[in-house]
Amino acid sequence: MCGGSPRPKSTSVYSPTLITLDNGLRAGRPLYLRTGPRSIRFLLLLAMSIFLYASVGCGGPKHDLVGKWRTSGDSALTWEFSPGGSLQMGSTRGKYSFGDQDRIKIETSSGISVYQIEISGEHMTLKDPSGSKLEFNKVR
Repeated sequence: MCGGSPRPKSTSVYSPTLITLDNGLRAGRPLYLRTGPRSIRFLLLLAMSIFLYASVGCGGPKHDLVGKWRTSGDSALTWEFSPGGSLQMGSTRGKYSFGDQDRIKIETSSGISVYQIEISGEHMTLKDPSGSKLEFNKVR
């Protein structure tokens, strides 16, 4: 050793580094992962909540719309809604998309229409802003 004092031997025992938070509220305090019955119950409750939210999201007009629908009345016409957003109205092809508050936008070569959509079981109603309605029944 040249010109210096020898280093003292370290007497500390190796321990793994703890994760510390540095956000001002808990600065420098170790972060421990909690395990035990309470945290497991919390995780189960969280997983069940996510599952319930996802299963509720699968219903509604977006899910129930796919399939064939026949208009009510004398001049019955079949509309077929595909899962990918395409639409067949008799011999006319088009696209559909959903907006907020259960609105559906239908685009065809003849124009764009926006309707308020209501589906109840096997019955669907499309209402346009002027108040007129188109009534449909699901084709099985």
